[in-house]
Amino acid sequence: DNDKFPELSDRLSYFKNDGKGVDSMCDIIKDYAKEYAKEYAEERAAEMLVNNIETLAKKIGIVEEACDMLNITEQQYENAKALLEKTLTV
Repeated sequence: DNDKFPELSDRLSYFKNDGKGVDSMCDIIKDYAKEYAKEYAEERAAEMLVNNIETLAKKIGIVEEACDMLNITEQQYENAKALLEKTLTV
């Protein structure tokens, strides 16, 4: 127990030692892991999409045509680029 921060100390003890507290913490960690996995998968998919379009565009010279050849709308390409830029700036 910490006399300086008794409420914090009590809550920590609850999450570490009480069965319900431990279960709550496990649920929180599971939810966090699921959200992280989802975000990671979305970022990798966006990265692959952008890389594929840009690689093809280098060969044929036109992004719009590369999108068309890969059955991707230009908006999907722009959204994927925006997602990648957002994750790089965080």
